[in-house]
Amino acid sequence: MRTYDKPVFTAAALCAVCILLSIACLNMQFGEANQYRYHVFTVKFEHFGIDAAEMEKTITIPLEEKLGAISGIFEIRSAAEYGISTTSVYFEKNIDEKKIYLELREITDTLYAALPQSVQKPHIYSSDTNRQPVYAFSLSSDTTDLHTVRRFADTSLKPLLESIDGVAEVIVSGGSTDEIQILFDIERMASGGINPETLGTVVKDANVVSPGGTIRNPRENKILVFNSRIKTVDEMRQLPVTLKDNIIRFMHIADIGKNPREKNEIVRIRNTESIAVSVKAAGNGNSMLISKQCAKRLKPVIPEDIVFTVLYDNGKQISDMIGHIALAVLQSFLLVILVLPLFFHSPRSLSVIIFTLPFSVFTALAFLSKSQQSIDQNVLSGISIALGLVIDAPVVVAESEAASGTKNIFFIKMSEIIPSMVSSTLTTLLVLIPLWFFEYLVPGIRNVISTIAMMLISSLIFSVVFLPAFIYRKNRFEQNSQTVLSSFFHRVHTFYIKTSYKITLYAIKKDKLLSVVYILLIFLPFALLIFSGKNINTESNDVIMPVYIEFEPEQSASSIDMQTRNFINSIENITAVEYARTEAKKGSLEVEIKFDAKQTTKEQLALKINSYAYLLHNGFLYIPDLSEEKHTHTLHEIQIGITGDNIDTCRTLAQSAAKIIGGNYGIEQVVLNFKNKEKAVYFMPDRNILERNDTDIQSVANILRWMLFGPVIDKWFQNNSETDIRIAGKKTGNMTVAAVKNLHIPTGKNEIPLHTLGTILQTQFTGKLYRKDGRPVSYITIHIHAKSSDKAVAAIQTYLNEISLPKGYAFSLPKELIHLKRNYRILTLVFISSIMAIIILLTALTENPLNALLVASVIPVSVSLPLLIRFICTTPLTMGDIIGMVIISGISVNNAIYIMESNHISLLFKIRNKIQSILVTSITSIIGAVPLWILGETDFSKSLGFVLFFGTTASLLSSLILYPAILQKYQSISNR
Repeated sequence: MRTYDKPVFTAAALCAVCILLSIACLNMQFGEANQYRYHVFTVKFEHFGIDAAEMEKTITIPLEEKLGAISGIFEIRSAAEYGISTTSVYFEKNIDEKKIYLELREITDTLYAALPQSVQKPHIYSSDTNRQPVYAFSLSSDTTDLHTVRRFADTSLKPLLESIDGVAEVIVSGGSTDEIQILFDIERMASGGINPETLGTVVKDANVVSPGGTIRNPRENKILVFNSRIKTVDEMRQLPVTLKDNIIRFMHIADIGKNPREKNEIVRIRNTESIAVSVKAAGNGNSMLISKQCAKRLKPVIPEDIVFTVLYDNGKQISDMIGHIALAVLQSFLLVILVLPLFFHSPRSLSVIIFTLPFSVFTALAFLSKSQQSIDQNVLSGISIALGLVIDAPVVVAESEAASGTKNIFFIKMSEIIPSMVSSTLTTLLVLIPLWFFEYLVPGIRNVISTIAMMLISSLIFSVVFLPAFIYRKNRFEQNSQTVLSSFFHRVHTFYIKTSYKITLYAIKKDKLLSVVYILLIFLPFALLIFSGKNINTESNDVIMPVYIEFEPEQSASSIDMQTRNFINSIENITAVEYARTEAKKGSLEVEIKFDAKQTTKEQLALKINSYAYLLHNGFLYIPDLSEEKHTHTLHEIQIGITGDNIDTCRTLAQSAAKIIGGNYGIEQVVLNFKNKEKAVYFMPDRNILERNDTDIQSVANILRWMLFGPVIDKWFQNNSETDIRIAGKKTGNMTVAAVKNLHIPTGKNEIPLHTLGTILQTQFTGKLYRKDGRPVSYITIHIHAKSSDKAVAAIQTYLNEISLPKGYAFSLPKELIHLKRNYRILTLVFISSIMAIIILLTALTENPLNALLVASVIPVSVSLPLLIRFICTTPLTMGDIIGMVIISGISVNNAIYIMESNHISLLFKIRNKIQSILVTSITSIIGAVPLWILGETDFSKSLGFVLFFGTTASLLSSLILYPAILQKYQSISNR
């Protein structure tokens, strides 16, 4: 206590602490880091010219089998389509991300080494392919051709953006990319008996850099390297190849040049063909910093003749969100400052109590900064929640100072109240600790908990170590001059003292009735938790609407682009629409519509867009947000998978399930997530004819692949950029079936038309194959109206139970929804455990179990009000509600502790003695919850603020009305 009597020394120490905190905050970063439930890694293989079934067989399934060796996998989702295999692996958040990446890299490299050389080197991205980009923009030009713009995006912008810390991948779409094309003369190659694969071997042998050994001598060792890398296209034209025992040049049998690749997609922004670039963040990437770096790096490098348009900036949205919440927290801070003078008249007491707020905030930010945590909306939510809590300790010190006649008495009182201050802080911290381990359920909760905990601890330390040296006033009992302001404060003080006295007196008189109400409210929350609906937390972009249009699988991108022009023009003429981004691919058109949420809602816009469906003559329009009938319940979108051994059977079952489910109550629409089979030409070779011509099935298949599809056989490096080298037959881009039949195939004996080697038929094949956890799967998406997520799942499971499936086939719901009840059950157990932990702690501190039970009984009574409001309004519970209940359990007991620890015997005087502390901490906590509830930008923060606002209000009311009644009843029974 000696430091309490040395204000100068204490002030110097406090200044030193503030300087250290300032240094710790120098590297403070704002932004949103990993806010997802899982760590996701995506592996992508490319093998041009290979159909979906072969991609699945040779790449997807072997990769899935090898992934089984990695522990901690939550789910595996794969898709195989023409030339592409994509596998997304979901891990729980508690895994070692670097270790998993290394294991994944080793598995992928091992598989790649065993695949044909024509397979492209795989890419591993630390992101989900379905996740929204952090930053997206378009490039177009009236003076520069689109091919040149695409080349600029690929060679200049993509590497620039990929070098930003936290970027997982950069996707460039639209236009066409450059490639070195070696288009050989099919007839001449066949007549010369040259297998097209020979050309690929010649190019790869001529385009290598490889070690050749070491030249050693007594003085030094020199590494010998063979560098035969092709430097120019002319050099490639001069490569030798053997034709009928004669050596000729490539240029004599093939056209070689650097040309644009055939367009895979056509991208338009505001009806102008453009190049679109999307930047995706890694799992640990800071969206806000990535966005800022993208804007900073792009600004100086975009040429004047290229129109640069930002389509989506998630970082700016997060920045605006953080700004709004920060402003709301600041407003709460100012309101708290305005409220405190109603309870404390001494300027010195006021100033030191108010100083506790920025000091505790500053400490929490310094801790998070040193822990390399970004300051995001969750941190600000924690600050808002803790505003009322950090006042608790300095208020207790201020009250002790006001009740002390001398400095020595104040110092003695300090030694007496420190244990109760520590226990009060511990009760709140005790309920926060379990929440730390549930980041996988509620992403971002650790930031909330860390902020609250650090603010509480710093407030306690400040109140115990520093505050007593400054708060004591000399001449404190001298008569102060009476002013209008002091007179007003005195009347306020008298008012709440008298009012609380009357309320308590009424409660004591009505103790029987109010005791019954109190006991009922203890059990009410548990009943409400059982019967209330539960929602899964889903955060969606409110200004972007996706729209999908499906066509026949064979329809080309250019045909779809032309056919949908009028439809897209009609959408862009809608007043609220800012732009429509379209991406036409083979068989489909994806539309991304950005609109002004102030002018229309998603539901209204969806209905308007659906009214233009007549402009799509051959396409199926799918609008996920469409709700044609007015419904009182929320529209839920749930994807169901049908897994089994055969993909065709899965699709048939999915189609029949969609028809059955679609006719039930509450179902808005059921959409198949797969297309009809694509038309294909099927070649059935005759083995006897192949044997007589000294060839085999594999050789013919390879020759056809080289002729018709043209695999990428190598990379050409020039000016620090790489370009694909592709070999294909000349004039095979738009061949008819008749032309394919007459293709001449070189064999061991001679050249022979393809149709003489077997039978050519027209058939169908599956375009894109999906897999889930190692099994084939077909997906349907169900849009259902229901009160809550768990009610929607229950309804769908009822419908699914009525559908019989063959042995080995099953319906698969999203695991997040399957575990929904379990997750809520876990958090409910955490809430109950927090009550039990508080009872145990209070019992240990007071050695009175009954008093501990009485104090802890305030917790369920406090949470009954927000739960009852939710139930009456038929609003389902969210994770934010349950987390708020857990936090309330540590806050609400403080009022009861204040009353129980009072030295007065009379209950009336107990409450009168502590009414100031109860009102100050409760009102400041309520003020702190307002910005979360009213101005919160996410469902989680709004739910958290709602529960804290009404939970603290209920705690205050029960402390003044219900708790005194039950306490009076308890005392009367004890005295018998």
